[in-house]
Amino acid sequence: MIFLHKLALQLLPVVVLFFIGILGLSAQEFEDYKILKGHIGGVQTVRFSPDGKYLGSGGLDNQVVIWDVETGEIKHKLTGFRQNVHEVTFSPDGSLVAAASGDGTVRIWQVANGSLVGSYVSEPFVFADGSIFNSVSFVVFSADQKFVYFAGDSGQIMKARIDRKDQRAKSICSMNQPDGSYYATVTGGTLSRDGKALIVSVGNYVRAIDLRSERIIKTFTYNAADINDVVLGPGKNHITSWSYDGIIMIWDYEKEKDLRKIRVTSEKNYSAATFSPDGKQMATGAYGNQARIWDLATGQNIAKLNGHSKIVRVCRFSPIDNKIIATASYDGTVRLWREKEVKQQPIVINPPKEDKQQNNTNEALREEQSHIDTEDSIDETELTVGNTITMHAIQFKQGKPELFGEGSFKALEQLSRTMKKYPNMRIRLEGHTDNVGTQSLNMKLAAERIQAVKDVLIREGIAEKRIEMRAFGPTRPIAPNDSEENRKRNRRVEIVILSK
Repeated sequence: MIFLHKLALQLLPVVVLFFIGILGLSAQEFEDYKILKGHIGGVQTVRFSPDGKYLGSGGLDNQVVIWDVETGEIKHKLTGFRQNVHEVTFSPDGSLVAAASGDGTVRIWQVANGSLVGSYVSEPFVFADGSIFNSVSFVVFSADQKFVYFAGDSGQIMKARIDRKDQRAKSICSMNQPDGSYYATVTGGTLSRDGKALIVSVGNYVRAIDLRSERIIKTFTYNAADINDVVLGPGKNHITSWSYDGIIMIWDYEKEKDLRKIRVTSEKNYSAATFSPDGKQMATGAYGNQARIWDLATGQNIAKLNGHSKIVRVCRFSPIDNKIIATASYDGTVRLWREKEVKQQPIVINPPKEDKQQNNTNEALREEQSHIDTEDSIDETELTVGNTITMHAIQFKQGKPELFGEGSFKALEQLSRTMKKYPNMRIRLEGHTDNVGTQSLNMKLAAERIQAVKDVLIREGIAEKRIEMRAFGPTRPIAPNDSEENRKRNRRVEIVILSK
């Protein structure tokens, strides 16, 4: 049962009342605090080392540059490729860096001293007219760092042992047609979280290859467009792909089904995706010369990174800091961004005159008590599919996602009892706010509040899969925001009955 408690209300003498003003503040603001210039021509890719200390970038100038993140200085310039660098990645312990090139090779170096560990060649696909496809799109390390896996234009999944000298890469699996004819370029790849499978994108498929049996064990299909790349997603069982129609797709890897689509750029374009370490935000590029930050709870764009003069090809969150992002652009630069520290100035309200202070205190007490005593009664005749129930008794502390008052817990207790009575019932929690402050901040607040409601229901034994969430913030008022009374009406949690 939900813990019910009586709130001890004590009103202290009012001397000066402070509160944080949110009017005029943006949701998130980032500044490009370092501009890294080391490539001649466009930068194709960028990636942090696992400890966040180094950044590797690959460019259209056939070079790999390793940067010191703290100082912004170049640690190494790594050469040897004859064509563009498509991918740069670090080993799990950060001691090695690998890069893949359009010339059909993969090269690996020691991060500490920049010495070459090895160079490996992709098996080409040779057409009847003599043309050769062998460009390499991606490279990843195995979990034990003994192997690298890579693939590209030829459709062959290549494996090379790197802890022994003079080892050649060999094909372990083909993504081409069963008769050996050409199908499509393998455009991207990543290692599964458990290190047991290689997940690749090819044509309009994402496929998982078991590294022990070297067989395809999972297939995800996206019919709308070809897929450009695949990475691990924001959740433990998630993978994410992006395609040439501007869509980011989040998939459930275990259940082999799509979970969510988010449009992040225009049609006939694609954008890479990267996720913050806490899995709550996503960064994308390719929206003109702009990178964008997204709140995954709401699907809303909450920040824009402006500064590049040409298209942003790739963004990456630091693996250890939610507030640091790297972007790579065809303008030849890599930029490091950090979230600005927003100084919130308190607004000072002069205390009321002495003869009115007690009256105002009593009024505040009655107002607060009214929130506590309010209780929604769920009428079971309202539990029809598609119906919306407004839970006015669910209250939160001002500007925060913390549940407030005994009435909130009573309402959630009743809701959990109702859902247990109807075990097939599924609901969607919808969060609404007034219009005080920026829309982005209100969307974020609405999302956090319904997440708090969902957390309580889950603790009461309601399965997570029975609860969906959607934050509307200030976009769906039920009253004009012209008075405090009307704004209170707009600050609400609604429940939509999805099934019974």
